Amino acid sequence: MILKKISVNNESLTKINGFHILNIKTFKKKKALDELYRIESIIKEREQTCPACKYLKEFDEINVDTLAMMLSSNPSFLKEFKESKGLCLPHLIKLLKIIKLRHKSNFSSLLKDLLSLEMKSFTHLNHELKEFIRKHDYRFSNEPWGIEKDSVKRSIIKLIGEE
Repeated sequence: MILKKISVNNESLTKINGFHILNIKTFKKKKALDELYRIESIIKEREQTCPACKYLKEFDEINVDTLAMMLSSNPSFLKEFKESKGLCLPHLIKLLKIIKLRHKSNFSSLLKDLLSLEMKSFTHLNHELKEFIRKHDYRFSNEPWGIEKDSVKRSIIKLIGEE
């Protein structure tokens, strides 16, 4: 997973493409960031160029900027945010870019917190997907469904966002 390859360690920080990454010699981490940027370009290709979409995109950027400001300046908000299920991947990428540009002093710690939250969220979704797959096996088909029933839909939303 891309987020696992990106890690932060305050004792040994290095920059790759503006992101603080551990061990510049580890090529996999640079590849992980490149993959994250590739995903971002795919997401951008999805966006339409109609006036309504442009307006919604601008409004979305204002909201993400506000979120970045709240995360960097309000410890109680950050604490509550850490208890959430995190963001979809497109909004996570936008948030990381805004924090990198406008909140440089907090970037390292916020990056660590955000990636930790997202790793927890993706790990939980991955577990639910495995359970979803297991329950489609004829041997376990009689077991009752739980939260994993809609895990495929939630995973897609987590990866590409929701319209």
